Amino acid sequence: RPDLFVWDHARGRLARVTRGANVRQGDPSPDGRAAAAVRCAAGTCDLVRVELATGRVTTLRAGTLDSVWTRPRWSPDGARLVAGVQANGRWRVVLLDAARPDAAPRALGPTDDAERYDAAFADDGRTVVYVSEAGGIPN
Repeated sequence: RPDLFVWDHARGRLARVTRGANVRQGDPSPDGRAAAAVRCAAGTCDLVRVELATGRVTTLRAGTLDSVWTRPRWSPDGARLVAGVQANGRWRVVLLDAARPDAAPRALGPTDDAERYDAAFADDGRTVVYVSEAGGIPN
């Protein structure tokens, strides 16, 4: 089972955060206290928050057999998360309020049939960049 580690390359230290948590794709929050990540088990992938000091894992959005989460990323100010979610057989990019993860996520991009995934915030914190297959290939 995958776990999260914190690698301090400046000091040459590696610290294990979780044990047997089945957590992957971690992205540390700007304040360094938590990570947004994905926990996959039994065919589903949840969007989770991991407290880096304790390893405590909290489910932000539960995955289902029809709704799979991937690659969450924090905004530079820590107020929002962007992530990929596969629902109804299509990958979409959604925006979530980090303080209110139970609030409905907002889909980003056009409402066409193109796959969109692997999103990240630009340095300005307002722009989201993602891969789109609208032209027939990943761009």
